[in-house]
Amino acid sequence: MNKRSSLFLASVAALALSSQAAYAQEAQDDSAEQAAASILQPEIIVTARRKAEDIQKVPISVTALGSDQLRAAGITKVSEIAAVVPGLNLFFVGSETNAVYSIRAMSRGSLGFQQPAVTTYVNDVPTTIFGAALPTYDLGNLQVLKGPQGTLFGRNSEAGAILTNTRQPTYDYNGYADLQVGDYSWMKAEGALNIPVIEDKLAIRVAGVVNRRDGYQKNLSFPGRDFANLDSNAFRVSVLAEPFEGLKNVFVYENFSAATNGIAAQLLTYDPNSMGLPNNFAGTPFAFVIPLTQQAYEDQLANGPRTGTAPFPLSTRDKRETISNTTSLDIGSVTIKNIFGYQKNYVEAYVNQAGYAFPLIPGYRFVDYRQVTEELQLSGKAFNDALTYIVGGFYLDFRPSGTAYELVAPPGTYDFTVPSLASPGPPPVFAPLGSGNYYRDKSKSAYSQINLAFGAITPALEGLSIDAGLRYSKDDHSLCSIGGQLPQTAASEDTCLQDPARKASSSEDFWSYTLGVNYQVTPEILFYGVTRRGYRSGGLNAPILGGTLAAAGAQSFSPETVTDYEVGLKSRFALGTVPVTFNLALFQADYKDLQYAVNTNGINQVLAATGGVDGDFNPGNNPTALYFANVGDGRVKGLEAALSVRPVPSLQLSGGMSVLDFAVNKNTFVPPVNFPAFLTPGIKSFEATVFYGAPKFSYNASVAYTLPLPSEVGDVVMRAKVNGSGKINYDAITVPARAVLDLRLDWNSVLGSDVDLSAFVTNVTDKLYVAAPNLGSPGAFAFTSGTYNEPRIFGFEARWHFGPQ
Repeated sequence: MNKRSSLFLASVAALALSSQAAYAQEAQDDSAEQAAASILQPEIIVTARRKAEDIQKVPISVTALGSDQLRAAGITKVSEIAAVVPGLNLFFVGSETNAVYSIRAMSRGSLGFQQPAVTTYVNDVPTTIFGAALPTYDLGNLQVLKGPQGTLFGRNSEAGAILTNTRQPTYDYNGYADLQVGDYSWMKAEGALNIPVIEDKLAIRVAGVVNRRDGYQKNLSFPGRDFANLDSNAFRVSVLAEPFEGLKNVFVYENFSAATNGIAAQLLTYDPNSMGLPNNFAGTPFAFVIPLTQQAYEDQLANGPRTGTAPFPLSTRDKRETISNTTSLDIGSVTIKNIFGYQKNYVEAYVNQAGYAFPLIPGYRFVDYRQVTEELQLSGKAFNDALTYIVGGFYLDFRPSGTAYELVAPPGTYDFTVPSLASPGPPPVFAPLGSGNYYRDKSKSAYSQINLAFGAITPALEGLSIDAGLRYSKDDHSLCSIGGQLPQTAASEDTCLQDPARKASSSEDFWSYTLGVNYQVTPEILFYGVTRRGYRSGGLNAPILGGTLAAAGAQSFSPETVTDYEVGLKSRFALGTVPVTFNLALFQADYKDLQYAVNTNGINQVLAATGGVDGDFNPGNNPTALYFANVGDGRVKGLEAALSVRPVPSLQLSGGMSVLDFAVNKNTFVPPVNFPAFLTPGIKSFEATVFYGAPKFSYNASVAYTLPLPSEVGDVVMRAKVNGSGKINYDAITVPARAVLDLRLDWNSVLGSDVDLSAFVTNVTDKLYVAAPNLGSPGAFAFTSGTYNEPRIFGFEARWHFGPQ
């Protein structure tokens, strides 16, 4: 442990002990405490530390939403989660099934094999890097943990984790049917049925959802195929078995499929004086693209933001199969748990990155991968419950079922033939830059964490405890690249592996830790301080590189490491008869060897006269759109706060905010030898890319008012929520500050029945902003492109339920 960590923890311990003395003098009698507790906000149970406990007693920054809260917030898809969790931001690449999450300014590159800074889980199983879109139907709860994770469960994470838990079967006969309809011919049907098969021994739960909506972005190139539509199906089967006391097994199978028209990028800006693509075509056979781009930009302004064009249909297909099986065995005070996970992801997407009808930079993405995870945990208590411990091992095997393609066709080589929707795959003439890759990732870890409660040793230290955790991780990466071959004619992985020139590999190991001091001043007030060391694993760039990139060692990139420090307060108290919950966290995270996505999309064309991005005149070994490199050190610091107040029993006020300050404070990036000066990024460009899509200020607020009506009428609740942020930088694209308002009216248990009715409107003011960037790198392009957010949508919901919910 370094000197800074020692001083940090000593300071927290001193604060805790001094607070103990102060509060001891002000302690009230038991009857007064019980009276105050009776009017406090209800407990929210989470499993962030691998055990069920009150969220207010968890010494980390965490937000949790139960099934009722998710429904009241109108969460029907992944993009809406960020609206209710302060400090969580997300954007999409190509479609809503390819989500990128950002917590405390850290996310991941939109392409390539970089690991995410935020690990997502479904039923304690980490998702793949290609399958991070989380289910939002029939959920038990959703938990967002902030800061480095890894000494308690799962895969390492340097910025946070999102835990999604589906509803488990119970031994009651229950279920529901839910129908939502709205603008753009939207229809979402969802339902679940819980069946107790053998009393207290075996139960089954089946759930499913169908989601259809026309696109809100008019397709001017192919009428009838409007962009940004929804067309997905999913179902889930869960089985709970408890053959004898102490043994519990939960098996979950889920199947998801989507086929949409994609999301069309749109031209946002165009600078005729830039030397970037396509203006650099001046004096070449492609000079005609320059006035065409100027005209396309003017047409976009005239047609409006809810329109789009493309040289071909932007068909997107996404299929996922997941299996999780969790077995736990209680032996006295010891619990043995095994968590097995299997996932298979298939994604096929056509992309038009330039944002207009000429195929300046058309692309094609094809992914067919599977992942197996295995985790074994041993947890329990010892020394009269003074010591709580968990010890575990984690294994991950990510490998191809088919291949992964990220192809870009240079101007003039794409056949305008419309691809056949019945026969997936690009048109036969698609002379690509890029590669098909067989990528493998293996991770092996061992971890342990303890909590020592001093109050169980001596009453003088009641409420004081420490956390200590350690993790060892070993990551291995391998790549075999087959160049620009298309899926229909691609060489197999076995064939690829026979050629040593097509292979690359890398590996690293890492020790991470957690050290924390906690002081439970009263049952409702917690102070905590923690320091953690975490990392994001390194990896390999594709394809097998050549020229100056190979000489510079750019084939692989190193792990990104972080040491963070966090102090926090969690409190639940009453101001007279008004219950209040207030949480605060202050943190600083110091990063080393920051991973940076170096843009090469369009640069190969800009540097064609000097041999492309690597100077060897061989486009077949150039990165398709980007490659990752380590660029230096940085710091992220800030605060997060959440407040909930109930002035009267019928009125609930809630809100949260996140304030960030981030910077790259050391630049170690060495650009390729032939990079021109105007393409070489500086510190500010690094910050815009490393902290991609992170606002320095974000917030949300909500109000819920229950009308004073007779109980036989039912509960009528009016809700309003607003979420917003300061400006967001996506390299050359800056999104101004924004605020989005949603309204909802719920009539629960209509006239004493099992029916709930709701009406809602999202984005009430029809706020327009760039929700996802596309192209926007200074010097590389003369234009920027991106996609806009959803417009205002009105909707209605009817829900019938039976049995215990």
